[in-house]
Amino acid sequence: MTFSPLAIRRRYILGDLAEKCETVNRLPVYLNDTNEPPVGYADESLGRYADAFLFALPEDVCKRLASNGYDLDVDYEVCRAEEGEAEKKESFKLNHIVLTSRVSNSVVPRRHPLIKRVVCDVRRAARRYHCRRQ
Repeated sequence: MTFSPLAIRRRYILGDLAEKCETVNRLPVYLNDTNEPPVGYADESLGRYADAFLFALPEDVCKRLASNGYDLDVDYEVCRAEEGEAEKKESFKLNHIVLTSRVSNSVVPRRHPLIKRVVCDVRRAARRYHCRRQ
């Protein structure tokens, strides 16, 4: 199985927790649930781009993730500061990421609703009928 790398910003995945999370070396990435083996991993080994996760996933999963085809669920633990460390904020330790498939709508919405078209056709027919009666 070939892996395709994909880099995504930490802020995009973690939101407001990005500054509070510890760095990760290798974070397992699961598809839809954690009962199956992981499909790949994510890490922060980009060097100068340290504010991004590098995902190593199969090519089809990577393409779908890049096109916003998955919701990202992040599992984490809260690491509280010990009592000896005063005024230190709590941090978060990431456990794994779950990619949940989004529901795709196969029906494309109409540009103009059908009701509007029917109303226009009725008005047009009424005008024709009115013109013929006179």
